[in-house]
Amino acid sequence: MKDENHHEESERSLVQRAQCGDEQACAALFQSYKRVIWSICLRMSTDRAEAEDLTQVAFLQVFRSLNSFGGDCSFSIWLYRVAVNAVLMKLQGKSLPVVFLDESSSDSLSSDRRSLAREAAGSGLESELFFGI
Repeated sequence: MKDENHHEESERSLVQRAQCGDEQACAALFQSYKRVIWSICLRMSTDRAEAEDLTQVAFLQVFRSLNSFGGDCSFSIWLYRVAVNAVLMKLQGKSLPVVFLDESSSDSLSSDRRSLAREAAGSGLESELFFGI
């Protein structure tokens, strides 16, 4: 019981630090949960490569919306729900968010982003496009 309480306190502390922008806390959360989330994604998608992609999508969504996590449930349960939702979106044929990791050529990239956004809007996709991390 004592170890469980310590784990919850440690998890809560990491989440609070991550919410304040601490990159080490984000990395620690990722390292703590990446295998569990990958396993969930693999069980639901049955494809290893797709499970890896979905794991990345889930963590990107988690870190983008970390400030909306209010602690009503444990972080692990919230993370699990985000991962399941990412897989369900994929299985339902909905497009997952587009993420550009390299913004070194901002002018041409901005033009590409606008083109992609226009294409997505024109095609009736029900997804949002996320740019940057």
